[in-house]
Amino acid sequence: MAAELDGIHKVTALARRQGEGPPEGQAKDVGLVLLSPSAMVLACCALARGVLEPHLASVAIGKRLQLHHPDNSEALQRALGEAKRSGQHAILRLERPTAGAPVFCYVADSSALAGSTLRNPAAFALMFPAPEPEAQVWGTIGKSFGLTAAELRLAAKLREGLALAEAAEELGVSVNTVRNQLRAIFDKMGLKRQSELIRTLTELAAVGRSLVATSASSVTEDPPIRSLQLADGRRLAFRDYGPRSGRPLLIYHGGMSSSLMPPGTDALANALNLRVVCAERPGFGQSDRRADYRFETVAEDMEQLCDRLELHRPALCGVVSGAPFALATAQRMGDRATGVFLLAGRPPRPVEQNLSPLSELRARFESHPWVVETFYAILRMRLSPDLARRLLKRLASFSEADRAYFDAHPEMVDFVFAYVTECLAHGGRGIADEMTAFRRGQSMNLTGITAPVVIWHGVDDRFSPMKDMVAFVGEHVTEVQPLFDSGHLAPFKYWRKMMERIGEGASHPMG
Repeated sequence: MAAELDGIHKVTALARRQGEGPPEGQAKDVGLVLLSPSAMVLACCALARGVLEPHLASVAIGKRLQLHHPDNSEALQRALGEAKRSGQHAILRLERPTAGAPVFCYVADSSALAGSTLRNPAAFALMFPAPEPEAQVWGTIGKSFGLTAAELRLAAKLREGLALAEAAEELGVSVNTVRNQLRAIFDKMGLKRQSELIRTLTELAAVGRSLVATSASSVTEDPPIRSLQLADGRRLAFRDYGPRSGRPLLIYHGGMSSSLMPPGTDALANALNLRVVCAERPGFGQSDRRADYRFETVAEDMEQLCDRLELHRPALCGVVSGAPFALATAQRMGDRATGVFLLAGRPPRPVEQNLSPLSELRARFESHPWVVETFYAILRMRLSPDLARRLLKRLASFSEADRAYFDAHPEMVDFVFAYVTECLAHGGRGIADEMTAFRRGQSMNLTGITAPVVIWHGVDDRFSPMKDMVAFVGEHVTEVQPLFDSGHLAPFKYWRKMMERIGEGASHPMG
């Protein structure tokens, strides 16, 4: 596998987020899947994933593309073989077991995508056109109600206005067959009349097309969320960015966040040869809660994660509220941790007395954690891109530099909305537990940390002042990098530079 992945960072840029790829001049309504000659998935953009899953294939980075229909699997192997032998494009036809026509895509050597600079004999590209909204809507209807492919085809014909006899003729089956299928559709959807079915399908299709049009505007690509079972049976969810053979880096996300990293992280990790793993802390996103949620117990979970994923001697990076968890893990792992990087870190005990309104709100929450779950339940119900924009604008309002950065980067809103949505997928219990951990952890000491600790912090950060973080780490600080043009939005502005700084450690000592 390592041989197949060697050099693939040159082509994974083709599956990046909107605005960072595809290359200039290439259509952005094309779904891309990069495959090794053995059909192992090297990269897959969201648009292509939407075409393939769940009806055509299972897609997992680093594993073979699993096509559900055996005829489709054979067709893929033939197309890959033809593209390899001839060096020319091949067209692959995939049968779709739902309503609608088959899916077609190009199969080509990856060098055809963006010129000779990306030529790599170990990568092939599947190129899908953007799916029509109607096809995605029918797929959703079929999955939601458990309709078979034949029942979906009949439903589509009836919605077009065909009578039962006409639908039977076009589908090549008897009228009795379509009557039986119609009864099955009624039972599964809880309907009684054909007119109710047509009206329901028409209304669902209208709403579905609107949703598809909204989601299709983004070609965000991120590794899928994976999970493992910890020793006590709990599930720990995580994302795995970059090459599996890269230098390991464990990221600790912020306080209302998830394993979703900033745009371009996967491509950047490949370019820097960093394997970046971000786990969702207990109760966040897809991870199960932990009854004894403390900095030290979360560190136990992270050590298990490193052991299971074979992350030998990882660097640790704590972002905002992730900082004390990174330090606790470094304390637990000792010499196994090669360095600790804290980006806009928040310590468990603040020094600053003149808190910003948002800091005061958090302090009240930490003193009254029983209120937190209700607050985040309400936030979860009200969450929208517009609410995310207003909250982010409010956060940026305490720093002139942050206000300017926010105004210049409105795309931040989509990212924040996405990770907060993931964070609150199953409620706010994790955030409530974490605030309790911060309140109880104010006596935390850092005895035993041997790894160098590097602090990157916005000078104008009023929400989590730099002097608090420096004072908390104390004698363990190896380097402080003040960011004079940033406030609390430093993690957005300096994410790439921080990653590059950590990546230097592969060939240069840290500290």
